[in-house]
Amino acid sequence: MVNVAEISAAVAVAGVLVAVSYYILDVSNQASVTEISAVVAVAGVLVAVSYYLLDVRNQAIARKTDLVIRLYSIISSKDFLEAWEKFRDREFKSLSDYKEEYGLVEYNQVMALFEEVGVLLQRKLIDAGIVFDLFGDEIKNVKEKLGQTGLKDRRAFEYLYNEMKKREQRMKKTLLSSVSR
Repeated sequence: MVNVAEISAAVAVAGVLVAVSYYILDVSNQASVTEISAVVAVAGVLVAVSYYLLDVRNQAIARKTDLVIRLYSIISSKDFLEAWEKFRDREFKSLSDYKEEYGLVEYNQVMALFEEVGVLLQRKLIDAGIVFDLFGDEIKNVKEKLGQTGLKDRRAFEYLYNEMKKREQRMKKTLLSSVSR
């Protein structure tokens, strides 16, 4: 993904090329065909670089959007919804109790999805705001239901939960500051 530093560097390079071309034309006061073509070439490069950077940025946005759509199709699938409903509605004190009574199929199905989302969020392949909007409450519910039990090997889920918690606190802080004005 193109970041601000890369865009700034490309614009700076293009700006330097245009400035040098302008200086060459200004020094001679009589622009030859070669000098004019150099300025046109620099302008063409500037336009091409700008287009490329915008296109790369738009492609990154499109990939993230596609990823969210695919995740949502998993979440809205009948299999996942059934697993989520069973996991959510069952009462248990610990993961070992859950395993004894119900097995781990639904637990693993739910946690695998949240682990995947956590990994994608960690690698900045998905936007935290979108994740919060789609999963915020569910992530909190899973964490509260499990506590620390059963999350030993679920680092990506812990990361996901902590990021959602931070986002929720920022939103509350923003809301409180806007209300107090």
